[in-house]
Amino acid sequence: MTSAIRLRRLLAEDNPVIQGYDQDLYATRFRYNERDIAPALEAFRGARATTVQLLERMNEEDWRREGTHTESGRYTAQNWLEIYGAHAHGHADQIRQLREKLS
Repeated sequence: MTSAIRLRRLLAEDNPVIQGYDQDLYATRFRYNERDIAPALEAFRGARATTVQLLERMNEEDWRREGTHTESGRYTAQNWLEIYGAHAHGHADQIRQLREKLS
């Protein structure tokens, strides 16, 4: 959901500051490994579905928009797409690792 918000900020704000965060810490503190995952997956599906609608409607000017990421500097819609494309796999890996720790 954070990734979806990042794209929206890039499209809506002039030179937004995109805040970095510790994804592993979030996964641990939100205790995904201890909860029913169905609601989180549904939220993820919803975020992806509405984001696809935005991507399909982006024009060249939208793709040129950029902001500044607090950890990596210049951050464009293209950067966002490259990261977001692998996003689900990263979360799946986090969930597997947390569950293995508890096994």
